[in-house]
Amino acid sequence: MIFGLIKKKKKIVVVDYKAQSSSYPVSITSYLGSEWHLSYKLQMDIYVHILKKMNFNVSNMSYFYVCNGEKTNNSFENKMDFKTTLIPYKVNTSWIESKLTEMKEVLNLDSPPNIEPTCEKCAYLKGGKNYF
Repeated sequence: MIFGLIKKKKKIVVVDYKAQSSSYPVSITSYLGSEWHLSYKLQMDIYVHILKKMNFNVSNMSYFYVCNGEKTNNSFENKMDFKTTLIPYKVNTSWIESKLTEMKEVLNLDSPPNIEPTCEKCAYLKGGKNYF
């Protein structure tokens, strides 16, 4: 994570570095609309939320600095080319406080909650538990 500063407004701007190697070009729509990148957006929301709770003046506009490994070379030859793209993302921190309250309530339960059947991570954990 990188912090920048907007001098005129004296606000911190959060920039998160991401590296990948995809055959598809990186665009704002494809990157932010990807189901696989939902966790990146949530992570960015939390970064900004924490900084605001620490009384920093933080911009709601953040960025992902995406370095995409190009798959255009015919051979590796110990070299990889990257194309960089700056993806703007307007954070949404409105969900965080209620989610933190919910998490605390779950942690205070006498026993763990039931596994959510539609949760991919829960199914993975359940499968591992049954394997061993």
